Amino acid sequence: VYIWGLVVFILWCIYRKKYKEMMPGILMLMYFATCLLGPVVAMRYVYCIMVAVPMLPCVICLSKEEDQSDITE
Repeated sequence: VYIWGLVVFILWCIYRKKYKEMMPGILMLMYFATCLLGPVVAMRYVYCIMVAVPMLPCVICLSKEEDQSDITE
């Protein structure tokens, strides 16, 4: 579920051409990929992803507010 959340977030950023907002998702995806290269994928190693992925919609909401403020100026 968390990886799909990251993938959807990254695709949304690509679709909206918000490349700066995509960086946290890319970093988390790269971290998860390095965890998969190790001998054991334990819950303790991906816990930071489990905590951070639900906060990614906040990035989406904040970027929408910035878009609206650019339009009104």
